[in-house]
Amino acid sequence: MGIVDYNDGIVTLPIPLGQDAILTADFTFDVAVRFSIDSFEYSYCNDGSIELSDIELVEVVI
Repeated sequence: MGIVDYNDGIVTLPIPLGQDAILTADFTFDVAVRFSIDSFEYSYCNDGSIELSDIELVEVVI
C-alpha cells in the first residue's frame, strides 16, 4: 500500500512497480464521479515513479 500526500494527490509506493506490473486503485469521493476514459497514458520518470497525465473525472448525477 502506498502513502498519499493529500495536498497534491501524489501516491508514493514503498517499492517501484516493475515495467509490466498493473497498478489498480480504489477511491472514495464526496461527489459521485467516474473517469471520462477507460485507459490512461502514462510514462516512467527517472526516479522510478509513474506519471499519469490528463486524468479527467466526470460528475455522475444520481
